[in-house]
Amino acid sequence: MVNPGQTVCDMLQPDAVLESSRKLLAQMDGLNRAWLGGLQEVTESQWDLAARLSRCADPFEASRAYADWLEGQSELLATQGRRITDQWFKLYQLPAEPQSTAKPAAESRPATPPLPTTEAKPGGQSKPTTRPIAATG
Repeated sequence: MVNPGQTVCDMLQPDAVLESSRKLLAQMDGLNRAWLGGLQEVTESQWDLAARLSRCADPFEASRAYADWLEGQSELLATQGRRITDQWFKLYQLPAEPQSTAKPAAESRPATPPLPTTEAKPGGQSKPTTRPIAATG
C-alpha cells in the first residue's frame, strides 16, 4: 500500500533488490556457460571430423564418416537445445517479489503471452492464429 508522500525509493527494499539481481545474474551466468559449453562441444566435434576425414582412403569412406558425424550432431543439438531452453524457462520463473512476501509460484508468475501459430485451411492456405502456452510447474 502506498502512503501519501511515500516515494518509489521509500518502497524499495535494497536487500530484496540485490538478492533478486544476484539470482538473475547467477542464472544468466549458467545460461551463458551452457551456451559456450555447447559451442565448445560443436567445435571439438568438427575438429574430430576433420581428422577423421583426413584419414579416409576413398570418397565412400569419407561420406560414411560425415554421415555418422551428422547423426551425432543432430543428437547433440537436441540435447543442447533442451538444456538451454530449460534454463531460459527457469530464468523467467524467478519470483518478482522478495521471498518474505512472495506468492506461491503459480500465482506470482506473469501471464504468458500466446505464441503465434498457423491454422490450416482447405486448399493449402494457412491463417496465423495464437494459442496460449501451457503453464508448467
